[in-house]
Amino acid sequence: MSLQTLVDDAPWEALWKHVHALSDAQLRHCATICPDIALVKAAHRLILYPELFQFCIENEPGVALEWVLGALNDAQFEELVRKEPLVALARAYNRLSPELRKFCIIAEPGGALGDFMLLDDIRAWSSTSYPCRKGLVGTTPKIALLLNDFVYNYCVTHAPRSALRFALDRLDHIQFNYCLHKEPGPALEFASSRLSDRQFAFLVKRDPASAMRFCSSRLTPTQVLRCADRSPGQALYSIWRKLPAWALRKAANKAERTVVSLLEPTAVWQQDDEPDIPLAYALLKLYEHLTPLLQKTVRYAIARTP
Repeated sequence: MSLQTLVDDAPWEALWKHVHALSDAQLRHCATICPDIALVKAAHRLILYPELFQFCIENEPGVALEWVLGALNDAQFEELVRKEPLVALARAYNRLSPELRKFCIIAEPGGALGDFMLLDDIRAWSSTSYPCRKGLVGTTPKIALLLNDFVYNYCVTHAPRSALRFALDRLDHIQFNYCLHKEPGPALEFASSRLSDRQFAFLVKRDPASAMRFCSSRLTPTQVLRCADRSPGQALYSIWRKLPAWALRKAANKAERTVVSLLEPTAVWQQDDEPDIPLAYALLKLYEHLTPLLQKTVRYAIARTP
């Protein structure tokens, strides 16, 4: 395949593998179609063409902030920051003026608290272009550690989920209670070790599904039954082994769709490759009390057992 054919049919591949062999016209053609990859692979050449460079950074502001930050003048930088405040916080925090820093924090309070070494879904790459970003992580430390108390309190108030996930150690008693009240699910997921028994019981009532998913070992027998009654589908996924026979039968009949998804790998909503055979045998003991659909599902699952 000739280079021109590759440019016409797969410009992203031409940029990725043969960028140094492209003529100016070919580079312009490829950059027009794939500005994100052009910024990554051919920034040193794009700078020579101001109009083309401007086109690329306007269409891919996140990529520009991450890969060609040093080539941006102040006007371009400010424009891109206002388009992608989250990426600006992650990749250009030290270059932000006080005004821009305030803008980004107000726009993305959760991002200001986040640890960007873990934020692998940051909007700095187009997933439809070319998967070259896979495996890359940032090197920016937790910005939460750099925030003064006033700004930090603002971020906690407006992004309690991020506060629980990324800044749990810095939350005082009042902030922690505020966050768990606003976000019971994330509190159970990220802060279960810090919860008192009273706080845990309160959150179990607020979000029984998350309690079963993230803290099943901490649930008391009474809480297990209450959670299964309020969220039978999640109970069948997470804690069915803890349920007595009558509670398991009740949950199965109330959440038929979940049982089918667990026992029939051919179902359209099935997520696992194999059916949950232990659950099938447990339901087999309750066979006569199940709905006709569940009886059929259990028979099918047992029949598939080697």
